[in-house]
Amino acid sequence: MILKDFSTFVPEPVIAKIGSGVHVEEVDISIFPAAASLRLIDLLEKKKGETPTQADLIGIVAEAAHIQNPTITEEWLLKHCTLSQLLRFVRFVVDRAQEQMQDGRNGDAGKNPS
Repeated sequence: MILKDFSTFVPEPVIAKIGSGVHVEEVDISIFPAAASLRLIDLLEKKKGETPTQADLIGIVAEAAHIQNPTITEEWLLKHCTLSQLLRFVRFVVDRAQEQMQDGRNGDAGKNPS
C-alpha cells in the first residue's frame, strides 16, 4: 500500500490582524484556500497581463479570510478598515497566495514534507 499524507504540507502560521478600534480580527493567512486560489487564477487569466482591479482582489481576499475567520467578509473589511489598511492587507495576502501557487507548481507546497 502506498500512502501519501498531504496534510503534512502545512506552512508555519502567519497571523494578520485587520480592522480598527474594537473591530479587530485575526486571520491565519498561511494557507490560502484552494477555492480562493482558483478564483485568483481565473481572474489573472481573464486579465491576461493587465492589473486586476482592487475591487476584484478585495473580493477574493475576503473569501479567503472568511474561510479562516467567519467574521471577516467583504462587507466587514469595507466597514472596519481604512483604505490604506485594506489595500496593504490585500497586497500581503495576494503575495502569500502567489507564493503558495508557485510552490505548488514547483512541488514544494509546504515547509514540512513527510
